[in-house]
Amino acid sequence: MESFGLEAPKFVKILSRKDVVGNELKIPSSFCTQFAERIRPKFHLKLRTGFLVPVEFDKRRGVLMGLGSFFNQFDFKGGEMLVFEYFGRLDFNLSVLGTNCSEIEYPMMVNSFQTCNPLRVKLVAGGWRFAKFIDPTEKIYDEIVSTEILALIFVL
Repeated sequence: MESFGLEAPKFVKILSRKDVVGNELKIPSSFCTQFAERIRPKFHLKLRTGFLVPVEFDKRRGVLMGLGSFFNQFDFKGGEMLVFEYFGRLDFNLSVLGTNCSEIEYPMMVNSFQTCNPLRVKLVAGGWRFAKFIDPTEKIYDEIVSTEILALIFVL
């Protein structure tokens, strides 16, 4: 899942209840405008465990098809966030953030057509993903405070 310094185009999709009971997922039109011509009609979404999700891409509608069994296998309810990373004509990498905005504990399984064993996601292998939604009215601190300064503050 590492890109070795390359910045992969990404998009995020927050799943609705309607999404998880269906078999299709609309992808953002801005992503389609930029990349639809390069995306193959059939490819895999690849989770960090090695789990592959075979999907089809309808370029005209900007829709991924064939996600119903994936949604069922992972017991999605709606509110989960899918983070898609595109590395060119190859498959997409996919991370799943739960309703708590932190990456889920992936089930240790692979699809029936796969011959490999699932991989355990490790913090050192790409880190753990999470999301933080920012309230525009909330003050944002954009600097790092040295631990030495913090220690001094707590001593005083």
